[in-house]
Amino acid sequence: MLAGLLAAATLLSVQSVAVGRVRDLQSGPSAARASRADEQAFRWTPEAFRVLTLGHVQSAVDGLLVRAFLEDPAASSASGKFDASAAWLDLASRLDPAFFELHQNGALFLSVVRQDPRGGLALAERANEWRKTVLPGMPASFQERFWKGAWSLPVIIAYLYLFELEDLPRAGAAFREAAELPRAPAYLRPLADRFQQPGGVYEAGLRILGFLIPTTQEGPEREKMVQKRNMLAVHAELWKVNQAFSEYLLARKVRRERGTLERAWTEFRSGASVPERDPMGGRLDFNPATGRIETTTPLVKVFGVG
Repeated sequence: MLAGLLAAATLLSVQSVAVGRVRDLQSGPSAARASRADEQAFRWTPEAFRVLTLGHVQSAVDGLLVRAFLEDPAASSASGKFDASAAWLDLASRLDPAFFELHQNGALFLSVVRQDPRGGLALAERANEWRKTVLPGMPASFQERFWKGAWSLPVIIAYLYLFELEDLPRAGAAFREAAELPRAPAYLRPLADRFQQPGGVYEAGLRILGFLIPTTQEGPEREKMVQKRNMLAVHAELWKVNQAFSEYLLARKVRRERGTLERAWTEFRSGASVPERDPMGGRLDFNPATGRIETTTPLVKVFGVG
C-alpha cells in the first residue's frame, strides 16, 4: 500500500511536465499557455490520466484520494467556480467506478466538509447509476464483498436532496429506492411508505423535522428548523383542506362556477369543522380567482414543496 501511494504521489508530481506530451487527450486549456492559477483548473480526462499511470491505475486512484482530501479549500480557478477536491474525486470515480467507499465517503466529504452538496450529489448519483446498470452483471462474490452497503448510496442522495438542496419530492424518491435494496435498515420502509401516501411528503417532512429539532443545539440552526416546521405545517394544512374540499365538490357533483363554488365553500366550512386559521395564524378562505382555499400567511417553499 505504501509503495502504491508513493508511486501515486510521484505520478502526481510529474503531471505538469507530462501535460505537453498528451495535449491531444486534454479536456482543459493548453498546458503550454496555462498559468499557475489555470493549472489548478486543468481537467484531466480519464483516458489521459490512465496513459500516465503506466498500468498503475489503482495506485494512482489512491493518490488522487489523498490529493482530494488534503486539497486547500481555497484552491480554485480564476473564475472561482472550480473546486479542486471535487475535480480529483470526479477523476478518481471515473477511473474506478467500482470503488464503493470512494463514492460513499467522497460524497459525504464534499457535502459536509467542503460544503459542496451538488458536487457530492453528482458523485453519489453517478455511483448509484453504476450500481443499477453495471453491478448486476458483476460476480455475486464481488457484490457481497464490496457493495453489500449499496443501499447507503440512495440514502446519501436522499439526505442531500432533503437537507442541502431542499427538494423533498426527490428525497422521497431516493428513500423509496433505498428501502427496496437488500440489507436496507428497517426504518426506511415506513419512511418510504409515507412519501407514497397522498400528502405524505408533508407528513414525512414534519416527522423528520420533529425528530431533528429536539436533538439540535439551541441557536440559529435550530431556529431555522423550527421556522421550516411551522411553514411546512401551513402547507400541510392547506393541502388537507383543499383535498377535503375537492372531495366534497366531487361527491356532490358541484359545478365549477364562481358563485356555486363560493356557496359550496360556505356550506363545506360550516359542516366540516374547517379551522379559520392556519398553524401560523393566517386566515383561511376561498379565493374565487384561483378556485382554491388560500391563507393570508405569506408562503415560502420548504424542502421544495408548497
